[in-house]
Amino acid sequence: VVRVNSYELNNMRTALAKGTSIFGCDESVVFSDQEYTIIPGLPHPGLPDLQEVQGIAQVQTTLLRHDLTTHAKQGSLEGILNTQIFMQAWAQLDETGDFRAHDFVSKIDPDAVFLPGRLRDDLAKVAPVSSSPNLYLVNCKISFGLFGAVEVFSRLALEKYIAGEERCKREL
Repeated sequence: VVRVNSYELNNMRTALAKGTSIFGCDESVVFSDQEYTIIPGLPHPGLPDLQEVQGIAQVQTTLLRHDLTTHAKQGSLEGILNTQIFMQAWAQLDETGDFRAHDFVSKIDPDAVFLPGRLRDDLAKVAPVSSSPNLYLVNCKISFGLFGAVEVFSRLALEKYIAGEERCKREL
């Protein structure tokens, strides 16, 4: 999920130009607060703006049908504030169903360092595809262990979340 009028857009443009982060995955979807075409771009010394890179396909974002504004509540954890935003992203992924063609799905923040090749290698050791894993990777020791810039789910785990989403909404 990217906010188009923020620093996040240049992060996405650079990742696209270099074929890194989510653009190094088998497939990617970029949700945003407005429909936008991401044009690959790289920084150049002495120039304030990214310079467009030719020969790399542009990426059209998908409008996330949810306000990306979060409203802090006293005592709440910052990462929990965007729960509804990501629940909407999962719902929209379910609508298209494209994730079902892949063994794992990841949610990556635009400002995260994400190396999909390393993740593939690690997943092959922990959860071989032939095992039809039902798991998500615990990435912290806060709450239920799912918090932050990189979140990884097996296809089956995401299917189970989607099936129980209404329960999550009621009980969160």
